[in-house]
Amino acid sequence: MVATNAAVALILTTIVALALLTLATVYYVPKVLPGNDEHGEGDDEGNERPPGGHAA
Repeated sequence: MVATNAAVALILTTIVALALLTLATVYYVPKVLPGNDEHGEGDDEGNERPPGGHAA
């Protein structure tokens, strides 16, 4: 009986851990990726403008 309880606890812990990892992937990763500049070097160079005015 103890082995059964341990197995059930291990399975439930694994399911909860996978659920938390999935939620973290869905919510956290998309917020981090757009600010990542490693994939495109200088893709948006020259598009910067000072706030409230035209480019000098």
